[in-house]
Amino acid sequence: VYDSDGASLDAARSRLMAHGLLAHLHERDPLARPDKAVDVVFSAYLLGGATTPEEVDRRLATAMSWLRPGGSFVFVEAQGSATLRGPGGALTCWDAEALGGHLVAQGFDPVEVGSTQRAFVFGEAIAPS
Repeated sequence: VYDSDGASLDAARSRLMAHGLLAHLHERDPLARPDKAVDVVFSAYLLGGATTPEEVDRRLATAMSWLRPGGSFVFVEAQGSATLRGPGGALTCWDAEALGGHLVAQGFDPVEVGSTQRAFVFGEAIAPS
């Protein structure tokens, strides 16, 4: 597991160890070039850190570059059309239709994007085989 939040990784490591489980958890910039190919990339609010459609595309290209052919990109984002302020800075809210279009434009296929009634956009997109 890679995450940019070292404190969250420490908490996860403690929980895993409490249950006798082990995992490789590493602090890393999520937008850095990949060091290996993986089957699944999960992101929470990675796309919301983008303030322009072009930046969304760059972030999706990075996610795809991590994936093996046929790998899954799974995500959750804030829904809406506003920019929110949180502890990590600004978070841009994107709607399901817009994110679906970006995923298709990046070459993911199939793409499934949905939303909750108010708060979240979520989905899964498959890298080309």
